Amino acid sequence: MTPRRIYLQDNVCVICGFCFETRETSASGEIVVRKLNNLKLKLTNERIENIAKVIESKENLILDRLKGICIKCNRAVERVLRLKNEVRSLTENIKESNARTMRICTLALPSPTRRAHVEKRLANSPATEQPRKQTRFPTNVLAVVPVEIKQFQDITRRDFASNDPEKHVSY
Repeated sequence: MTPRRIYLQDNVCVICGFCFETRETSASGEIVVRKLNNLKLKLTNERIENIAKVIESKENLILDRLKGICIKCNRAVERVLRLKNEVRSLTENIKESNARTMRICTLALPSPTRRAHVEKRLANSPATEQPRKQTRFPTNVLAVVPVEIKQFQDITRRDFASNDPEKHVSY
């Protein structure tokens, strides 16, 4: 007998058609049923609505109790919905920014009696020369004489080394 693999069309993904259950017939005649239900998600109402939003029609959906959606297609549907929301919010931001700019430009337009260009005052006057950075070493620097530091034995008193308490001086 020739080995065969039978894909059951009752238990498939509604988007990509991935088969969650297969039956394999070996050369010896043994029938092995492989179920991949760990890759299958049930079709809840929320998932059906999300799929319909992406596909944009419920007519192309065949909804049976056994059918489901694979994890890969479910992630793709959720990603499409997230990207649609992001596109919508970015479009609204661009429209608001454009409206704000048009309002500002409309207020800033000169009347017919004024000049046709707009002048703005700069933070620094271009006529005044800016102070340059110092490139040479300054000439008014004083030389510093190094200080000689005495060793510790030279500054301590020699009479502290004896055990005589009368010679100790308290500070």
